[in-house]
Amino acid sequence: MDTEDFETIPSSAEELSNSSDPEEECGNKNGDNDRFCVQLTYEAKTAQDLSLESGDLVQFVEEAENGQWLVKNLITQKTGLIPPRILQAAGGSLICHNTGTSY
Repeated sequence: MDTEDFETIPSSAEELSNSSDPEEECGNKNGDNDRFCVQLTYEAKTAQDLSLESGDLVQFVEEAENGQWLVKNLITQKTGLIPPRILQAAGGSLICHNTGTSY
């Protein structure tokens, strides 16, 4: 049996951290820097807006011309516009803490 038929197993934490990330393979070039926790409950004002609850985790998609952000709710998978001031960087966390405040 030839050894080139087998994958090399990372032997250190550094090698492991350099291995491919499934999010990068799916096109997420920003890593966890594009994830935000919703700090204030937001009710949609237009059809393009996205209603969110405090504590929701969203992913930044792009900035709209009016300064609002197009985001994707990572729980419901819905997208819409919101004011970015209701968000706080998640810092790689997959859990947001509910503050219970409304906007």
